[in-house]
Amino acid sequence: MKRAFVLFIALSSTLISCSNDKPVTQNVTSEEKCVEVVEQVNEKKPFSYLQDLSDEKRAIYDQFVHKKEVHLLKNFTPEEILLVYLHSAGTFDNEAIYELTYNRTLFGDFHAFQVEYQLHLSSSIQDMAMTYRFYDTVTTNHPTIKPAEPLKEGESKVVITTSYGSSMMNLASVMLIQEDGVWKVDTNSMLLYYKNKESETTE
Repeated sequence: MKRAFVLFIALSSTLISCSNDKPVTQNVTSEEKCVEVVEQVNEKKPFSYLQDLSDEKRAIYDQFVHKKEVHLLKNFTPEEILLVYLHSAGTFDNEAIYELTYNRTLFGDFHAFQVEYQLHLSSSIQDMAMTYRFYDTVTTNHPTIKPAEPLKEGESKVVITTSYGSSMMNLASVMLIQEDGVWKVDTNSMLLYYKNKESETTE
């Protein structure tokens, strides 16, 4: 049975970098008059897919990055694992991607995985990580996007969305599967999908 693993719907291909303009009012007084000065202050906060994690889970993530022991993430939800996965893609941490991959033993070892990942998948995953920066929602209960087939026990479909303006939206749906008590991304199915697409274009 084939799993529906990734759904990319791009209603707009334009990426807009947003910052918040906050008006700040200062009163400047002198002997003759009071002048109101309004300044526009651009608040630029560095984005991180980890920013919505609790302090406790960010600390656990730091341990995971240092030790690469995925069992540390056993209390992370599917949504949180996807955020860690996208953060790892954005920081080019292929070893973390490997640890977060369901049934990674299919690849033999990390070196074999990295060769396949770099050849067929890394650019697509990094594009996804860039597209969903400043995401609006990440949820397993999206009101309109439902799995094509009923999910089995230990499977979860996570939908992440981002919008630009009032009428443009991107969304992606990613399959996660629980393994040894930890939610992991079905990277292998994504890899097979893109390899098949490459084969079709060369025929």
